[in-house]
Amino acid sequence: MSAYESIVSGRFTIEPPLTWSQIKSSRFNVEAETGKSPDIRFEIFQEETETEDGLSIRIYCRGAVPYQPSRFGAYTLAEDATELCDAFPGHEIRGEMILCGDDSGDIRRVVIDDAGVREEKARLLWPDGTEAVIP
Repeated sequence: MSAYESIVSGRFTIEPPLTWSQIKSSRFNVEAETGKSPDIRFEIFQEETETEDGLSIRIYCRGAVPYQPSRFGAYTLAEDATELCDAFPGHEIRGEMILCGDDSGDIRRVVIDDAGVREEKARLLWPDGTEAVIP
């Protein structure tokens, strides 16, 4: 039997952006080799500026995205989102990621807003307002 997998889409924004010193050894930096891979990873940007002494490179992070663009076992996304928020106090982290699982009707989302981190399961309603029960 294979593992249960989901397709995950969406993004969490981070303001102000995280600096290189904040992201270089974080487990959300997939380049850092910090052990178990989280379900989300930093979206890292790089800017080059020409100076008198040569190029100056700034590496920073403005958001977090799903660990990979293909199907994967996203079992700890809500816990990872909470850990991300806790790890960077003073930064506003907002957004949502939607998970579509292998089973019909398995659609969930992880939301980060002023109320914190929460996971919500989608409901399917018929046009008359009754809830559909999906086996």
